[in-house]
Amino acid sequence: MVTARVLHLNPGPESRERVGRVLSGKSACGWSFELVYVEDHQGLGRALEGCGFDCVVLGHGAAGSPAVDALDAVRAKCPGACIVLLVRPGEEHSGLAAVRRGAEDFVLDHSDYIGRLPGAISAAITRARARGGRGEDGDHGAAARMRRDIDGLGRARVDLERAKADFAALTERLLYVQEEERAQISRELHDEIGQSLGAVEILLASARSQLAEARIQPADRRIEEARGINARLLAQVRDIAQGLRPAQLDALGLVPAVREHAATHLGRAGIALSLTGNVEGRRLPAPVELAAFRIVQEAVANVMRHAGASRVEIGLEIGADALAVTVRDDGCGFDPGVPAGEQARRGLGLIGMRERAAALGGSLTVLGEPGGGTTVRARIPVKEGGA
Repeated sequence: MVTARVLHLNPGPESRERVGRVLSGKSACGWSFELVYVEDHQGLGRALEGCGFDCVVLGHGAAGSPAVDALDAVRAKCPGACIVLLVRPGEEHSGLAAVRRGAEDFVLDHSDYIGRLPGAISAAITRARARGGRGEDGDHGAAARMRRDIDGLGRARVDLERAKADFAALTERLLYVQEEERAQISRELHDEIGQSLGAVEILLASARSQLAEARIQPADRRIEEARGINARLLAQVRDIAQGLRPAQLDALGLVPAVREHAATHLGRAGIALSLTGNVEGRRLPAPVELAAFRIVQEAVANVMRHAGASRVEIGLEIGADALAVTVRDDGCGFDPGVPAGEQARRGLGLIGMRERAAALGGSLTVLGEPGGGTTVRARIPVKEGGA
């Protein structure tokens, strides 16, 4: 329980009754209040001698005298006390004027609103004490407040860095779980559905051969149609499995996987491909290869969806401590002034690519201009000895 001494100025009979009622006993905010009433400015001056109050509540007098005039007197005689103003409904402008002149808050003096007063007083006292309270006036108070502010900023910075580290760890974990799920789905598509569709194709081919000898033309046509549908399904399953987790990436490495994926998809769209770099025949750490492949995969998808390009150049260069990934097209480019959120809604997938790179301590930038093509550049750190 926190106890605070409160001085109430200019209480009319109704206002005094309302304030006494809401501040008597233990309040909902866990504070108790010791109330002292004064009716005029002379009484205020006498009561403020020695400044023994935590808060001064300035009310409107029975004759309507503006209590805001007492602000300067309170601040001069009792600078450690906070000030809360009571105003009539419809006179909120006087409360705002008081806040501009140094009051902490104002509350409407009406039965429908007066219940807010205990919370307003306790919050005002808390803020005043946080700024230094009665014992920190002048330069010493300013220095103490500055030290507290610096300490608070330091703690906030530590908390922010810890939160960033936790977020990075969570992102890395989510990407790992996502890739594990993709690998499992890819295996199931290949091992179960793919093999079943392959078996169906063998059976249909055998049945067609037997029917051809018996010259049953209608059945032969139906089987041929079924074979066509089955072949398309089989190709789609293989494409999905390849997109989820390319077998070449695990078996042969980054360059073969990138070459197979880009050549297949860009070739279908009639887009020429150029693949250069110094990674051919080298194996990089699995997380680096996976992140680089996913970035290329998304960049290629963006080219096909948006660029209208005729040529794509992909570069994979391993340096002393990082892998540089570049995907450049000669398409329509984009307007860098378009907000990132709108770009994401249009399907550019920049957030996903950046998260891939950032999860390994890297970075990704996208450069472009209308009519000048687009270039995606990623830098992914490679630990020493990992290449």
